[in-house]
Amino acid sequence: MLFQTWGRQMNNQRLKQLITTPVVSRESGENLGRITDLLVDTADGKPRGFAVRREDGTCALTDWRDVVSVEGVLLVKRRESLVWVDASPLNTVLRARRDLFGRKVTTSSGHTLGTIADVFLFEGLLIYQVYSSLWARICGNALYFTGALSPKFAAKGKQVLAVANDAAQLHRQLASA
Repeated sequence: MLFQTWGRQMNNQRLKQLITTPVVSRESGENLGRITDLLVDTADGKPRGFAVRREDGTCALTDWRDVVSVEGVLLVKRRESLVWVDASPLNTVLRARRDLFGRKVTTSSGHTLGTIADVFLFEGLLIYQVYSSLWARICGNALYFTGALSPKFAAKGKQVLAVANDAAQLHRQLASA
């Protein structure tokens, strides 16, 4: 499914399928590298950009505003859209694969719902896929939360993503997101 987001065409995709997608400059057509991770803003549930391994093996970050489309390749405006990690203002932003996968998800009252298994890009929002147990994963019984429902993401190392306490509250938040 294609959709238009902030002037870009995007496919609704899961992060695990985006990893290793080629990154290409729209200006020159040059292959710049491959996606290694998605940069996420847990406060508003939106993507902030991508981490990219360049052809020379170095890592760079690209801001979401420099992304033209994600349709088979990640098309960025120009070669300069990829900024060296230490020089990028995005270097402190969480990375989905590195920082979110395997994190516990709890309600605001402390009830554990499961762990994050994947992240989806859906109409410009992040959707977290959560499994409550190994059995739930085997059976395919996942819970899905928008990133906008989880503004209380704990700092690195605390392993917790907090969501609303009850189903009615989750539904209201989802409807307003």
